[in-house]
Amino acid sequence: MKVIKALVFLCLISVGCFGQGKWTKMADFPGVGIEFTTGFVINNAAYVATGASGLAGRKDFWKYDPVGNVWTQVADFGGEARFGAVGFNIADRGYLTTGFNSGLVPTYFNDTWEYNPANNQWTKKADFGGVGRAYSCAFVIGNKAYVGTGDGSSGANQDFWEYNPASDTWTRKSDFAGGNRVYASGFALNGKGYIGFGRSTLAISGDGQQNDLWEYNALLDQWNRKNDVSFNAISSLGYNNSGYIYINGQMYKYSQTTDTWQILKSGTKRDRPFVFSLNKKIYVVGGFGSADNNFYQFDPNPTPTTLAAATISTSRIDLSWNDEVVDEEKYEIYRSNSSGNGFVKIAEVEKNITSYADTGLSADITYYYKIKAINVTDGFASDFSNEASATTSLIVSINLQAFSQSLSAVRLAWASDNTTIDGYKIERSEDEVQGYAEIAEIPVTNAAGYTDQNLDPGKTYFYRIRAFKGTSLSQYSNRIGANTLVTSTVDRLSQQIKILNNPNTTGIFQIKTEGLNTQNWQAELRDGQMKALPKSLVLKSNAGYRIDLRQKPSGTYFLIFDAYNGKVIKRLIKL
Repeated sequence: MKVIKALVFLCLISVGCFGQGKWTKMADFPGVGIEFTTGFVINNAAYVATGASGLAGRKDFWKYDPVGNVWTQVADFGGEARFGAVGFNIADRGYLTTGFNSGLVPTYFNDTWEYNPANNQWTKKADFGGVGRAYSCAFVIGNKAYVGTGDGSSGANQDFWEYNPASDTWTRKSDFAGGNRVYASGFALNGKGYIGFGRSTLAISGDGQQNDLWEYNALLDQWNRKNDVSFNAISSLGYNNSGYIYINGQMYKYSQTTDTWQILKSGTKRDRPFVFSLNKKIYVVGGFGSADNNFYQFDPNPTPTTLAAATISTSRIDLSWNDEVVDEEKYEIYRSNSSGNGFVKIAEVEKNITSYADTGLSADITYYYKIKAINVTDGFASDFSNEASATTSLIVSINLQAFSQSLSAVRLAWASDNTTIDGYKIERSEDEVQGYAEIAEIPVTNAAGYTDQNLDPGKTYFYRIRAFKGTSLSQYSNRIGANTLVTSTVDRLSQQIKILNNPNTTGIFQIKTEGLNTQNWQAELRDGQMKALPKSLVLKSNAGYRIDLRQKPSGTYFLIFDAYNGKVIKRLIKL
């Protein structure tokens, strides 16, 4: 008797986009938890048959309806109980062949059975052409199936066979070029067959893992080696024709065009499941995991759910989303002036692009957006994404001023050119690095100004405001800073610091500090919005300081002295 052990390998891959696709837990498989099961897909239903419960083979047979997410038990498999068989479908018939049972008399099977869903009956067909075996792989090209590799009584095999259901015959083809193989993966894609991965022997000890992939040309009966992959693993049993394989919790997709693998979003780790594709979705059932009868769906092209819209200006809204879809060739972008209806396509972007700037919009208008993923080649379109909206900014020009009022207060005053707004939102920052926080909302009827109180003496505060009307917001005003007043000691110090030529048109300012000990003073120059300017513009001399604003525009500037006993602020005006 052979002892079957769980094989778990760490899968690594360096190419691809992580996190695409969506996993969903479906209705649990109602049979006893199984591994090494197999099956096939006929029309819009999947069929799962045989498998192992412990070391005992099974023959119960189940149908899955994806529309109702319902499992139904149908006629038991017509042959003996087994596991490690291989299944495939051709037209409206399903087929199951080979397999193993570790009963009192261990048996490797080579019988083949056909299932007809119309009458729910199994019919025995011609035996598989090779020796009995288990853990083979299969794929279908056109109206013929191809089965090969697997473990038999004499060990691993590499022979490869074609089954023609029209004549019910097996014909030996060129042996699998990768050598003896067990637990290999097989799938078909665009008229070509692929076999790869697995092990060169059933034994789990030694260096038998394989990372090669081979392409089969049925017309020429030839094998062509493709690029090796960067992971060594036993793949899922069974076949699918979508180019997707599942390895121990990770879904991968193969690209014929680039001969590369893309790693997608990981799911629940399961070893030895059956994987099938149905209606452009991938399903995983059976195998080891947290519960053997758990059943999962992987949607490589889910409906986008992360669309967001952000106001940039009076005429621009930016859209962003996550690239959740695997097979898209482009994203189409739709816009409406109302929620829920009236959406019109306005643009499209190439695959993997996750942003779009919608420009040329009207001010103070709410726009609504949706996107969908499109694959023209495969005739695929996702459902519309979530709806996102944003309102373009109000057109309001605001000139903000700030004045030192007391030891603990700064007075703000402004003027604007829009009389239809509802009010203003005032924001303050202590250093601009940590950002601004809203401190007040002023109705337009009370908007002559605002006094910010309970501040610290001798400290610089920065302000900006914007208008609002309902939920619409204007762009921010100019940023401006002001200091609260200082103590009387610093006030006397301020009177001793003289500016000789203020205001002036040249931009050169002479600051006299004669008689003062300025050895440890720090001098900082800021513009009218209290933004720090280069230190090279402040030159210290024996008589004081020389400020060079010749290359700066006309306006108000602030020279801040950090003295040993407080701060002194001097206002400079370049005409």
